[in-house]
Amino acid sequence: PGGERAAGQLGEGEPVVAELLVDADQAALARHELWSSNVAEERPDGSLVFSVPVTNRSGFRSVVLGYLDNAEVLGPDDLRADLVAWLQAQVNQR
Repeated sequence: PGGERAAGQLGEGEPVVAELLVDADQAALARHELWSSNVAEERPDGSLVFSVPVTNRSGFRSVVLGYLDNAEVLGPDDLRADLVAWLQAQVNQR
């Protein structure tokens, strides 16, 4: 209550912790949007790995897609597979 939450945290689902890699080009923005306290790793190339609690998978997907090709879901495997399946479904609709 009273605190700001990311779109991936706006939901009632059982939380999972996503590992999200964000390239150096978007690292400063991601640090602001996903909070510095969620930075799990700072890589030598300037990219960041975030550990982000997720309760709303579609909201989290929107967050990830906002970084375009500058972000990659590293895990857990089922969350990554969910995003890949959603992207494939979008391609197949064309």
